[in-house]
Amino acid sequence: MGDPREPLGRLVHDVRLACEAGRAEAEGRQRFILPPWEERDDWQRELDMQIGATIAAAEYARIRDLAERCEAVGTSPGGRNTFFTRIMDEEPRDA
Repeated sequence: MGDPREPLGRLVHDVRLACEAGRAEAEGRQRFILPPWEERDDWQRELDMQIGATIAAAEYARIRDLAERCEAVGTSPGGRNTFFTRIMDEEPRDA
């Protein structure tokens, strides 16, 4: 099974590619050649996965804090967990 952080790392890599393309166009130069995800060195993929996981964990914490402040945590009239209650009970997968 692959690393569960890989989709986050791929997202970071896609942002790198888009950012470089935009900068190159604005500066009137050719793009740097950034290899596709599959051709990157292990350390480069690990870096992107760590960046993605850190951002995901921060967003998880932000959403959790918002849910608490908005009092969106609780149970339904039937005693079942609401969506936010389930989030509150879980730990972030990539933290």
